[in-house]
Amino acid sequence: MRLTFTKGAGKADGLLVEREGRTAERIECPKQGIIPHDMVHYGVESVVGHGFLGLLAAGAPVSFTTAGGAEEEAAERLVECFQAELWGGRVPAAELITAYEHACAARGHAAVPVSPPRSMRSAPGSTS
Repeated sequence: MRLTFTKGAGKADGLLVEREGRTAERIECPKQGIIPHDMVHYGVESVVGHGFLGLLAAGAPVSFTTAGGAEEEAAERLVECFQAELWGGRVPAAELITAYEHACAARGHAAVPVSPPRSMRSAPGSTS
C-alpha cells in the first residue's frame, strides 16, 4: 500500500491511498495542526500496530465509518494524544502515556502497552 500525504492550502489536508489491484482512493481531512492527522496514524501504527491504516491495508475503503476493534480504538486514542501534544506543546513521555491510558479507560477499552523509548527513561537513581 502506498500513502501520499498532501498538506492543503485551505481547511483540509489530503491522503491518497494506492493499493495493488484497486482504484486509488483519496480522502480529505480537516486540518489537524502541523502534519495531517493520518500521518500521525502512520507514525503510531508503525510502532504499536493495527489501526486505521491497518484496516485500509486489509481492504477497507477510505470512506469507512464503522469502528474497529479494541486495538484500532487504542491506536486512535494514542493518535489523539500525540495530536494534542502537537497543538499544546511537548510534555514528558510519562504524562503522555498516562493521558493515553486515561483516554482509553474513558472510552471503555484497554490501552495497547507503550513505554517511553529507552533514551527518554530516567537513569537509575534519578529523580526526574
